[in-house]
Amino acid sequence: MWEIRNKTPFAAAGAFERDTEGREVWSVAIRASFTLETAATLTPLDPQIEVRLAPDYIDPDTGELRGEHDIVGFLPGTDLLISGTIQPPRQETMSLPLTLTLGKLSKHARLF
Repeated sequence: MWEIRNKTPFAAAGAFERDTEGREVWSVAIRASFTLETAATLTPLDPQIEVRLAPDYIDPDTGELRGEHDIVGFLPGTDLLISGTIQPPRQETMSLPLTLTLGKLSKHARLF
């Protein structure tokens, strides 16, 4: 039996998955969850959100998905999920810009 010795403050889990050629591989996922305190300050959540080992449905009857499982056989990068609410500074504001920058990566969106 394989095990994970997680020495981080974040949630971690492992599972055997199939790669693109059908071979069984041991995959590990680490889920790090934070709150955004200011524009430049992230604080780790306590407790951390557990790694999803199966899809998580908001409503299983309609198939409305909250989030996919976190462990996959091959993922050449990292997923980043932002979830929250936003309050416009003025009631008449119809949209707000959002920019996420992480290292050299920068993504832009408009919130309505």
